Amino acid sequence: MKNFITFRTRLLVGLWLIIVLGMLLPFWFFQRNFSEEIISEAKGDTIRQMDHLHWVLSEKSFGNVNELQTWLSKAGKQLNLRISFIGLDGRALADSQLRADQISGFENLSGRPEFLQAVTEPMGWAIRYSKVSGAQHVFAARRISLSGPFLPGVLRIAAPFSPIKHLLASLNRWFVFLIAMIFVATLVLSWALIRRLRAPVSELVKAVDAIGAGDFKYRVHTGDEVAYPLAVSINRMAEAMGARRDEMTGRCQRLGAVFEGMREGVMVLNPKGKILDINRAFAELIAPRQSCLGRNPLEVVRSIELQEACERVLGKTASDCPVETIEISPDRRRVFSVSVVKLCDSNEYEGAIVVFHDISNIKRLEKVRQDFVANVSRELAAPLVSIKTHIQDALEVDSPIEERAKSSLLASLNEVGHMLRIVDDLLQLAALDSGPGVSTSVSVSPASALAEAWDQCRADAVRKQIELESTLPETGIGVSADYGQLVRVFRNLLENGIKYSLEGGKLRVGYRTESSSIIFSVRDEGTGIPRQHQERIFERFYRAGKPISGEQTSTGLGLAICKHIIVNHGGAIWVESPNPFQQNGATFHFSMRLAQDAGESEKIAENRVSN
Repeated sequence: MKNFITFRTRLLVGLWLIIVLGMLLPFWFFQRNFSEEIISEAKGDTIRQMDHLHWVLSEKSFGNVNELQTWLSKAGKQLNLRISFIGLDGRALADSQLRADQISGFENLSGRPEFLQAVTEPMGWAIRYSKVSGAQHVFAARRISLSGPFLPGVLRIAAPFSPIKHLLASLNRWFVFLIAMIFVATLVLSWALIRRLRAPVSELVKAVDAIGAGDFKYRVHTGDEVAYPLAVSINRMAEAMGARRDEMTGRCQRLGAVFEGMREGVMVLNPKGKILDINRAFAELIAPRQSCLGRNPLEVVRSIELQEACERVLGKTASDCPVETIEISPDRRRVFSVSVVKLCDSNEYEGAIVVFHDISNIKRLEKVRQDFVANVSRELAAPLVSIKTHIQDALEVDSPIEERAKSSLLASLNEVGHMLRIVDDLLQLAALDSGPGVSTSVSVSPASALAEAWDQCRADAVRKQIELESTLPETGIGVSADYGQLVRVFRNLLENGIKYSLEGGKLRVGYRTESSSIIFSVRDEGTGIPRQHQERIFERFYRAGKPISGEQTSTGLGLAICKHIIVNHGGAIWVESPNPFQQNGATFHFSMRLAQDAGESEKIAENRVSN
């Protein structure tokens, strides 16, 4: 009942506001114009009467003030006007509503607005309250010169304004009465309308309550012309919601089956970071369900890295939808690749899903592969060196060698050298795969590392007339890195740039600092790297294209070695091709952490160079 009263009150207030605004503005406009018209008409009548009296008095002749007083009294009664003759000094000399003995004691009228206006202008007039009559009057005044013993003065008349005022007051009363009648009519109309709507609305409310309670089979039946469209919409909504519920129920069942049937362990976290649910695979891999629910991930999986990753993901906004992937080894037997994903599809619930993928066998196979590659490379190194030595000895003998045999020996020597470089690179990759092996507390000078790398590939650069331009300062900056490995990164990138550049080109090395990192760039003017190859060029043995004609084929391991070194140092490496604002060339960027003490960097670099 309270809701209907509130609705009726709002309906009434709305109707009344519309009516009041719809009538008040026209009435205000009408009253304003009507009042102005009435006042203008009253002013015009008063001025006409003033002109008439002025003409009559100008034609008549009075012997003294008493004759003038008598004439003004008679004229004022006949015309229902108050007529006064006032001297230019403001003293009343004759007045139709005063006796002769009262005139001398009457107040000075020099301050009246109509008098002041008549003295300086042809006509003066005003509407104001009169103390003599106790009512509002329309006053008009005009200068006049009477015949007889009179000085020039001012003729003033006052016409009553009360009838006009009464007319306006009557109009206002009628307007108020009309508004009151309309208010009563709208009250009765709204009461009848609400009473008519109450029954179908009650039926609609009952239907909505039933649907809200989960009864999607409830239907509204009403013949009311107002409620019928809404009833049809509610029935359609109930039907659609029922179908949607059945669909969601089936989907939840399917997702539940998938959740329980996954081979990967899954852990669901609530917004506070507590374990909300786990699947069967997680219970088999890590711990049973009863010991996990409601606890922190760290209490179930002994990994600080996992706990920190979960806290980072949950601490970010839903718009980021962050995903973090880490590798953990809670014990020595197993290794897991863990993905932490924040739930950001729903505004009502936030949490995270943690997926555990057991990669112990993959890591074991990788270790076997690394050991195999390292062992085979070591085994191949000795015979290859021996073959190379024998070929060199054969080429250096004093006895003459046929040109064809010599050509074959030179080709074999080149191929053996190429195989030795592959073996060397494979051994380097095997060493990098075994672990970072980097003391991040060591600070080195990038300029010194670049200089040493350039010296190692200077012969190839001189042969192709390629110059090096570097903006790296000799002092002032240092990076936390292994000096030899940093030299290897610069050397591989410089060799790559020389190999794919045209003769007479330039290699440009630059840097920029960002927060606690420094980003180096090595730019060449070569043919560039097609976009479809840019994501794979850091893979082992992958080549994006052939080197410039005449260059020796690369091993395909240089960029892979660079990536391993940079990643082991906590940085990243990427390529940009073509160069900005150019149609060719490529720029390799890689980042490293800035050293805390640049002076120590210079000292260590100097020691390495001197040694």
